[in-house]
Amino acid sequence: PDTSRAALAVAAVIGHDFDLGLLSRVTGQGAEQLLEALDSSLANESIVASSQAPGAFAFAHELIREVLYAELPASERCRLHFQVGQALEARRAAGIQIPSTELAHHFLSALPHGDLRYAIGHARAAAGAAMRMAAHVDARLLLTRALEAVKFGLDSEPATLTALLLELALCERVLGTPGYSDHLKRGVALARQHRLGTMLA
Repeated sequence: PDTSRAALAVAAVIGHDFDLGLLSRVTGQGAEQLLEALDSSLANESIVASSQAPGAFAFAHELIREVLYAELPASERCRLHFQVGQALEARRAAGIQIPSTELAHHFLSALPHGDLRYAIGHARAAAGAAMRMAAHVDARLLLTRALEAVKFGLDSEPATLTALLLELALCERVLGTPGYSDHLKRGVALARQHRLGTMLA
């Protein structure tokens, strides 16, 4: 039904796992109303309820989520990612542990909605955490996405671009990526050009 499909489309933006609290905050609908909308999807097992946490659900098959996500207009997807990011931040402010990776994903996916510097800041924080855990592949993916996001306009902030290039170069060097020197050279050139001595050091 349309009501179920609309709720599930928002859930598809949240991710494979979602809960009524977050869904309610993003849609502006009550949890009870949303649960009724999801009844048919639970009945046909498009989604399954979690036995671990009340009000938590997951898509039974990733393909279902992918189709619902792909059918959303691009502008709507960006807007919803931004709203999900804000809702997750509110949870973090309330003391709930929210991984930086999750915030980075939603705020980067929201662009051009939201603040580019803010999205990149979350990506760098998540990449830093990943590198400390030796998850350099994940860190590289985050930093590459953040570098791609620069095209939305960071020309006036060479320090941010320099930091991204140098952090990505260091990450790629650990992974043994042959092209890491390209990012390193660009980062060093920018640092010299804009007299970013600390970064250069």
